[in-house]
Amino acid sequence: MRRPGFRNELGFPARILLFSSSLPERIPCVLVTALLSVSFVSSLQGQKPDVQTIVEKSVQANKRDFEAGPGFNNKELDRNGQASKLYQITMIDGTPYQRLVAVNGKPLSASQEANEKKKQQQTTSERKAESASERQKRITKYQKDRRRDHTMMEQLTKAFNFAFVGESKLRGFDVYVL
Repeated sequence: MRRPGFRNELGFPARILLFSSSLPERIPCVLVTALLSVSFVSSLQGQKPDVQTIVEKSVQANKRDFEAGPGFNNKELDRNGQASKLYQITMIDGTPYQRLVAVNGKPLSASQEANEKKKQQQTTSERKAESASERQKRITKYQKDRRRDHTMMEQLTKAFNFAFVGESKLRGFDVYVL
């Protein structure tokens, strides 16, 4: 389920590009920070890493994450300018449901939280009452959108000529800067 107001100027869902504020820095930053592991960075300490190897390992890690994704509940932070919304993502009958849990870093009030839980229960009931064809249509759309987003991320690695800039720390993790 996508909220149209939460897309950046390239049309990507805003949650994908949370790591940097300026457009030229966003895409390489996402690839490096979201996909590299500390062990890989540590294994090449003292030597200049091969950029193609970094990108290939990033693509492999992203693919593993993509394949495992539907099996996990998670939280998703959407930013739109200075505003932010935090959602709890839960799979309900084959597709994710996004329940709002915080706005601008503050938890919802008790009444707002009760309202969000009521909406989730209503959605659960609606999905359980769907016909087989309605359920299949909903799941097929979700899978199509998910494949499109994954394909777009895979294509990003081919759209840029990456060069090794250096190493850095981001949120406590050693990362390469490309």
